[in-house]
Amino acid sequence: MENTQSSNRTAKILIVCGVLLISAVIAFWMLSERTLDSHECFVSLTAREMLQSGDWLIPTCNGHPRLNKTPLSYWLVAGAAMITGKVDEITARLPSVVFAILSAAAVLYFVNQWLSFRIAAMSTIVWVTSLGYIRNSHSARPDMALAFFIVLCLMSFYSAVTAENRRRQIIYMLIFWISFGLGNLAKGPAPIPLVLIPLAAYVVINRSWRLMPKLLPFTGIIIFLAIMLPWPLFIANSWHWDLTLWKKEYVQRLYGEYAPGRYPIYFYFLIMFKFVTPWVAFLPMALVAPFYRIWDKKQPVMKFLWLWFVADFIFLTIDAGKRQHYILPLMPAMAILIGILLEDMIFERKAYSRIFAKNVLQWHIVALIVGITAATIYLAKANPQAIPA
Repeated sequence: MENTQSSNRTAKILIVCGVLLISAVIAFWMLSERTLDSHECFVSLTAREMLQSGDWLIPTCNGHPRLNKTPLSYWLVAGAAMITGKVDEITARLPSVVFAILSAAAVLYFVNQWLSFRIAAMSTIVWVTSLGYIRNSHSARPDMALAFFIVLCLMSFYSAVTAENRRRQIIYMLIFWISFGLGNLAKGPAPIPLVLIPLAAYVVINRSWRLMPKLLPFTGIIIFLAIMLPWPLFIANSWHWDLTLWKKEYVQRLYGEYAPGRYPIYFYFLIMFKFVTPWVAFLPMALVAPFYRIWDKKQPVMKFLWLWFVADFIFLTIDAGKRQHYILPLMPAMAILIGILLEDMIFERKAYSRIFAKNVLQWHIVALIVGITAATIYLAKANPQAIPA
């Protein structure tokens, strides 16, 4: 594996294909083995009724309007069912598989632009082998779609503000605004805080006020509203502007007044380790690494990724309606930070000495073997039927 200055184009193409193949195999693997859970059934049943009724604007579930969530996931599953001929486990989860692979491609592309091809490949491998990727690529819920659009938003924004070419800056900002709109159609209004909070923190900390006029603020907002606004306006008008349901779903849920998570304040401190499994040993190191000057030219990127993760983590911790999957859009940033650390330990050894890297990697492998063995023994006793799967 060589860096971005390499002339070995064929090797790079093979590695890109290999990494994306791994991401696809992991996302597709045993996709239909597990039956749909309750929330997946909301998506699949709503998509089925959408096809039966021909009404793609007012989703229904068991004949009752299903307006709790924005409709992109229903549209995508219904569209997939028009190709497959039925709504089953594979069809319901297929959009999540596609968005999972696209998220891997986004990490691979943008990190290659920012740092090096080797770091990009390793970061992508960390992301697609993490538990967060595996679980949510196998779910019909819209969380993987949301994660992909948030990843695309934040990565295209950073590429835009660091671009030296105005044409590329415009292209990246168009990608940002389109992704921002589609993210809100996938699971609005979650992208609004999850995108704008880290970006506001980045602009304030770096004092990048002069860049704001270059980020297509007027054109972009028009694009964003043109994508996001028509459906909620149609529904609000159809329901005589009775917004009680959305107030409960979005405002009261945030304050814990409706469907509270009932989890402790440290809830996401545990979940972040769970979702980054099996790379748990590197997470604490990744959280402190961006502040060491040894990283040199990598440091600005690492600080942006740190802000992305930490700013959203603080918001989710304050949010009273906690759920495990809410942390998913943060995990690609952590995967990239871990990829940078691994690349240095294995190849560069500028930030970490050879002995330190050897000890960390060896003990991590030992811990993985012990953990997998213990988990297998536990499953064999507690849930034997899970072993064959």
